[in-house]
Order: sequence, then C-alpha cells, then structure tokens
Amino acid sequence: MSKQHKPPKINVAKERPDTEQMLVKVFADLNCPFCFALHERIDREQLNDRVQWCFVEHAPAFNSRAMTDEQAELLHNEYQLICQRAPDISVREPQNCVNTKLAILTLLTLEQSAPEKSDSYLKKLYRAYWQEGLDISDPQVLHDLLSQIHLDSIQISTPARQIQQEWQETWEKGDFDLRIPAMLASDNEVMLGLQHPENIRSFIFQTSQHNYMQGDTCLHRGDFNLAGLGISELAQKLHTEANGLHIRNFEQINPLISYCQNNPVDAVLLDYALDQKHRYQGIRALKEELDTGWDQPIIYISPDKKPHEEVQAFSLGASDFAQSLDNCAPLIARLKRSLTQARTVDLLRRYAVVDGLTGLINKREFEQNLEKEWRHACRYNLNLSAIMIDIDHFKDYNDNYGHCAGDDVLHQVARCLEQNLNRPKDIVARFGGEEFIVLLPDTQASGLKVVCEQLRRAIEQLNISHKVSPVLPKVTISLGGCSALPHPDQTAKQLVELADQSLYQAKEQGRNRFILNHLSRPDYIAKTDYS
Repeated sequence: MSKQHKPPKINVAKERPDTEQMLVKVFADLNCPFCFALHERIDREQLNDRVQWCFVEHAPAFNSRAMTDEQAELLHNEYQLICQRAPDISVREPQNCVNTKLAILTLLTLEQSAPEKSDSYLKKLYRAYWQEGLDISDPQVLHDLLSQIHLDSIQISTPARQIQQEWQETWEKGDFDLRIPAMLASDNEVMLGLQHPENIRSFIFQTSQHNYMQGDTCLHRGDFNLAGLGISELAQKLHTEANGLHIRNFEQINPLISYCQNNPVDAVLLDYALDQKHRYQGIRALKEELDTGWDQPIIYISPDKKPHEEVQAFSLGASDFAQSLDNCAPLIARLKRSLTQARTVDLLRRYAVVDGLTGLINKREFEQNLEKEWRHACRYNLNLSAIMIDIDHFKDYNDNYGHCAGDDVLHQVARCLEQNLNRPKDIVARFGGEEFIVLLPDTQASGLKVVCEQLRRAIEQLNISHKVSPVLPKVTISLGGCSALPHPDQTAKQLVELADQSLYQAKEQGRNRFILNHLSRPDYIAKTDYS
C-alpha cells in the first residue's frame, strides 16, 4: 500500500450494507505490544463483534526462562515505542519475553466450548501480561485466569491445534511481510501495524477505499541478513538505500564461509566478474563447505547481465543472477523478492519437517540429517556423536499435572535443549513422546561428555516442579550418548541404537544422569591361528 500522512476522516453513514456483517481477520500475538494496543482500541470502540482474532506465534523462540540479551533489548525498545505512539493505552513493561502457544490454544479451546466467555478471557490474557506483568506461558497463571471466569480447567482440543496451525500458515504465506498486527478485510485488503482509532474503524467498516500508511509492527522477522564476497561498494549502497537489508562484505572466501557457518545468513551475494576471474572457486567452495543443513540462496551480482554469463551462473548452482546499476532500486526489489520467496520455501519446508508441539525438527527430518552427517564424517574422517534423551517419569507428570501442563513441559525442555547447543550444525529433534535426540557433528567422546552434562544441568536448573518424581521434586532428564569415527561399512542407525542402549542404562542406574558408549570401527585384520 502507498503511504498517506493524514488519517482518513470517517463518515459512518457511508458503511456498505453488503459488507456490514463481514468479519475482519486480525492476525496478532499475545506477546506483541502493538497487538495489545490494537486490541484495547478495538475493545474501546466496541468493535469486537466485527473482528475475528487469529492468533499466531510471531516469535516462537521466546521463552520466559531463557531470555537472551537480544530479546530483552527488543522487548524494551518496543515497550518504549508503544509508550510514545499509544499514550492512550495503559501498559507496563514485562520482565520477560514469553512464549504464547499454550495461552493461544487455551483461548481457541474456550472459543469452541464456551464462546460466550472467550472475549473476557482474551482481555484477561492481554492485560495479565501487558498490565500486570504475569507470565502467561505459566500453566498456573492460565489456570488462575480461567478461574476468574468460573472455569476450573480446560483440556486443549485437537481442533484448536488445527485452527492455530491454519492461522499460522495463512499469516506466514500471506501478504503481511511476516509482520503483526495485520488486518485482512473481506476484499483481501491488508492493513499493517497499529493504526489511529479512526483508521481502524474505517478499515473494519470499509466505509471507503483508503490507502493506509504502515503502522508500528513487531520486527522479529522483518529484516534480512546477507553476506557478500567482493561487493564492498555495492554493500555500502544497499546499506544506505535499502531498508531491511543488512550486509557484511568479505574480500576472501574462507572468512565468508566461516561467517555463514556460525551466523544466521539469509543469502550470499557474489561478484560474478571476481568469481569468474578465480575460475568460480567462490561458489564451488560455498557449495562444498556448506553442503549440509544450509539451503539459503547464492546470488551472483554483475553490472553486465550477459545471457551466456547468466546460463553459466545457474549451471554452477546460483539461485539468481542480478544486475547492479547506479540506480539500486531495481536490484533492491529483485533481492527482496528472491529473499522473500526463499523464506517462504523455507517456511513450507519447515511445516513438513517440524514437530508442531515443540518447534524442533521431527524424527524423519532428523534421520535425513543424520545420514548426511554420517556420509560427511566418513568422507572427511571426522568424529560424530549422538545423544538420546528422555524426560524422567513424564507419565507421572502428566497424570498429576494434566496433559496441558505436560505439553508445556515438552515445549520448555525442547527450547532449553536447543538453546544449550552452541554450534550451528548441532541438531536436536523430537524423537517421539517425551524422547529427544541430539546430533553433534565433529564431536568426540570428551566433547560429548561436556555437552551431556551441560544439557542435564540446564534442564535441572529450569526448576519445573515435579512433586511426584522419585528422582527430584523437579523435572529432570536422563541421557545416553554414543561417539564414533564413522566407517563406510557401518551405518548411522548403529550410532543411534548404541545411544539408545546408553539411555536405557542411565535410566536403570537411577536417572538424572548420562551414560556414554563408543561405536568401535570394524576390525578387518585377519586373525589366523598358526598353532
């Protein structure tokens, strides 16, 4: 939409009768201050009966018990911004970032079982976090809020999970630029960000056709991080002219590869003439060194877009071939289109390979990564380690606290395991039920031992109450690790099986501990008896 500096004037008499009953969809999250302010304005204008709240997770990595410095700074900055831009809204800065999945699912379940209470519960959820500073990822807090509307408990329904997943996919694939809040009218017109109350009313009633300037939105997924080789001048131009593109340029290929391996990068830009001069060593090295678990675009840049060069670029495996001119606007538009498409493809892939409850990759995807890393380790004679993990007495936890709380524990444990793996190529997946599995490329027995203890202690330090556990009165895990120097005549399955045997031994020996084993290489030395 084009920008407009003055909010449109509203004339309610112009409401179109044919669209009067059409609901406007509002995509929002409970941990977004701009979404909270939008909710308060819609509630104040008594427009709740004209909107459908579609809640999504715009920042699923947020966790109140493991908040990063970056997340804390982002939360603080957005809080300050909402105080400046929406002084009419009473808001208090939360102490922690929270994950909102459980709260969203309880709201959706309530909308199905007791819809007359859902508006009141939604208001309590928002105000509990943004005005009272409560942790709405805590099952006990949610229980207390439900009690205030005279409900003792609620069992998350399967349809609620399906609805939330559909909303998530609609938002991530739609024309919202992965930003919230976002409003979608019946004619597919979109309004992004927190708007003036008159804009909100005008959009909901569709009183006339207006172009709305984008309001303040959460930025967790709005920008792109790029790495470049030999494009220092272009990088400076893009830094000056392109909003949302952050580029770090390198003059040599090895530092670039190292940076890509250790930092989140959305795409790599290569100077075509420079790479051609070096017989395309740049793109070949990137393809060779980033061959496992790295699917981001590699884009060639050239001032002269000759047909035979473009053919050569794609034959080498480039994702795109873009032309750089004095006017950077066409290049910026092309880059953003390519990056957005790549991110969409990544999201579609993620839905196929990610466990819906924990956000980790699923067993099938893990097994594919395991096979790749096994072959890679065989080829380069590298160590490989795996860890099988089980939450101790998880059935007893579910029986005592309920499955809703059990799902929250699975989510917390998953996030904690993920955040305590320090290298980009380390992988953790949900293996099934309360079992998780970790893959540690280029890790031998000594490193495996350190990681096992780090993960065991991190879960223990979450201090999640588990009063019926005979191990400790809090949630703990047992771990079974196995290291190997993979051999082509062995299989990755043997590594996992031996790790599983180690886990069984750890559970037999008392739980909340780890046992390590080693997969020995086959011995083909002939043993002949000469006696």
